[in-house]
Amino acid sequence: MNDLIKNLLSVKSEYDGFVEYPEMIQGYTEKEIKKIEQKYNLPIRGQFKEFLMTMGKHSGGLLSEEIYIYREGGEEYFTDEYRQSMNEIYDDEVDFGDFAQNIIKLFGKIDFEEKKFFIFANVNEHIHQYFMFANDDDDMVYEWDGNTDEIKKMGTLFEFLVQIRQWRGTNRKIDKHDKYFKELVTGILL
Repeated sequence: MNDLIKNLLSVKSEYDGFVEYPEMIQGYTEKEIKKIEQKYNLPIRGQFKEFLMTMGKHSGGLLSEEIYIYREGGEEYFTDEYRQSMNEIYDDEVDFGDFAQNIIKLFGKIDFEEKKFFIFANVNEHIHQYFMFANDDDDMVYEWDGNTDEIKKMGTLFEFLVQIRQWRGTNRKIDKHDKYFKELVTGILL
């Protein structure tokens, strides 16, 4: 069993009703990763690549729709069109307000397309969104708090995935017989 899977299995919120099926975990192949890179014009390397190759197709219930690769419609956050729209909004600091100012404070003036910005996950109905820059080699995930527009570093992708496991809560038991299970844990990038 892969170290990432072992690490994620070792951590679970007491409020998490997802039943885990490690035997169902499935990742993308190297060839499929190349297709994803072409489809989204996004370099895939480091921890993000390892994550996709380990559990990108199916999380086995360890992770679910708060991670956008498992969320219907989540693929839009990986596209050039989304990055272009971020640049357009970002250039209009009046509309982008505190978020733009906080981005400038943390990173300086950036080009979302050039840095290959993508939103990776959300918590609490999109109030907290988590993003990465695919062109950076540091595997860092950042939190954008929609209530305050503050941005903070969360740690590497693997550290962030552990945090998601600690936070996640569901109101009911969700197992492989639940009609939504497959939909919530199946990768959508291809």
